[in-house]
Amino acid sequence: MAAAMTAAVWYGLLWPVAAGLALALLARRRGGSAGGWMWPALAYLYAVVVLQLALEARLPEHLNGEEMVFVGRVVSLPETHGGVHYGQTGINQSALLEGRVSAPERRWPGRHRLRVSYWNPDPPLRAGEWIRARLRLYRPRGTYNEAGFDSERYFLAEGIDARATVRAVEARWGGGGLPGWRQAVSDRIVGHLAVSPHGAAVVPALVVADRRGLPAPLWDLFRETGTAHLLAISGLHLTLVSGMVWWLGRVLFGPLCQWLCGPLRRLPLALLAWPPAVTAAWGYAALAGFSLPTQRAALMISVLALAVCRRRPRPPLGVLALALFVVLLWDPLAALSASLWLSFGAVLAILLIAGTGGPWLWAGLPLVMGVISAVMFDSWTWASPVANAVLVPLFSVLIVPLALSGAIFDWPALSLGAATGVEAAVALMAMLARFTPGAPPVLTGMAAAALLLAVALATLRAWPWPRRMLPLLMVPWLWPQNAAPPPGQLRMTVFDVGQGQAVALRTHGHLLLYDTGPAWPGGSSNRGCAASGCGHRSPSSATATWITPAV
Repeated sequence: MAAAMTAAVWYGLLWPVAAGLALALLARRRGGSAGGWMWPALAYLYAVVVLQLALEARLPEHLNGEEMVFVGRVVSLPETHGGVHYGQTGINQSALLEGRVSAPERRWPGRHRLRVSYWNPDPPLRAGEWIRARLRLYRPRGTYNEAGFDSERYFLAEGIDARATVRAVEARWGGGGLPGWRQAVSDRIVGHLAVSPHGAAVVPALVVADRRGLPAPLWDLFRETGTAHLLAISGLHLTLVSGMVWWLGRVLFGPLCQWLCGPLRRLPLALLAWPPAVTAAWGYAALAGFSLPTQRAALMISVLALAVCRRRPRPPLGVLALALFVVLLWDPLAALSASLWLSFGAVLAILLIAGTGGPWLWAGLPLVMGVISAVMFDSWTWASPVANAVLVPLFSVLIVPLALSGAIFDWPALSLGAATGVEAAVALMAMLARFTPGAPPVLTGMAAAALLLAVALATLRAWPWPRRMLPLLMVPWLWPQNAAPPPGQLRMTVFDVGQGQAVALRTHGHLLLYDTGPAWPGGSSNRGCAASGCGHRSPSSATATWITPAV
């Protein structure tokens, strides 16, 4: 059923429903069970309906660029960036706004979530406050570039129905709530860590998912060393917190409950420790603003707790499959998010590796986390497995527990301890990035899958072939990528994706990239040009760059 819902939101076709019901009817007539075909067909139909409702909730095409009055609440932590707007220097604030159109209401009825951009706000937007604003609405579109980020799919998965620019804020009131509380916690942490710039940037990201103070060089350092996943509150962090609370509940909460309530003495301590562990997982998800990754992780932990509390032994892979089904039942559009599959893939790899223990746990797990970070954040270096082998235990055992304890009990000394660990982690990453020897082979999808398969097979206790054959799965890493033409020949590739044109001329030893498309700080309509630095030039300029390809 999980596979059926995934296929439904990716393709949106209806004929598989009829095919599944027909196969169910055929199985019924032959005396078999129809449920094996009927339930996946119904799950597929449910996901298609959810997909259609999400598409219909988006801003209609004929309203693109129209101005409307919107009443809503700021449900995210507003981000402020400097920039240039029509030749004027200023600041731009972006945030998520949830509400409905008040005038004219009938043109776009219902409740919607918008990503708004506010140029030179006066005063700035605050998390949790209600505003009545005149907005110019736009369809949730992105750059049509096959090699770039699919922002339209991201908007659909996140439930964002439109983009908007704030023309004027007519009224504002209220505040507080969960978003305001998160911003207050973040501001308090930053105040405690004024002596540690790196700690003040990273600790709020670990506690309340506030990455607004994370400078670009520091983010690039995490991404280049394959440890950017440590900054995203997801399954790793929630599992760590719930596991620690489960252990404390087994040692302290369970005996206390048995002492206060006699009937509870019949229950094992391990069972009594699950309620506080699940509560801690959902509490951490609330600290992170109930983002979709934290919701999925909390649901996974809840499913695991329910399976254990039923006292019916289930294999770990069965519990993981059940958790995936519950997550997709909660939000079928989560199947469009790469973070869902990376999270479940990471948990699957951890289950396979942890089942063997010993050296494979310490050698295979950092390698898996490095590959997952490379796929998620498009960066792969030789330092990734080494950095993960050191930083994952450092963050899990020291930094995250101290950061959460310091925020919950408002104890600056604990926050400073977490900041000290962050400073040490940044120093280690800087050293690894400085002394990393050359660039590794290109991490294609096939190479990443082959590497993960090799680690998974190495963890199997009943391996039918000699383990020395596992290096054969490294062959995709040696497969030539974009082989250069023979000497004396030229290959020309024209990129025309609707936002400009770029031409790549490749000879046997060089690559000339000529870009005439629009650019913005940090990128351009041609991803290769952004990698070579052309994206920082003015939008109207044509640039050419020689690149020596690594063949």
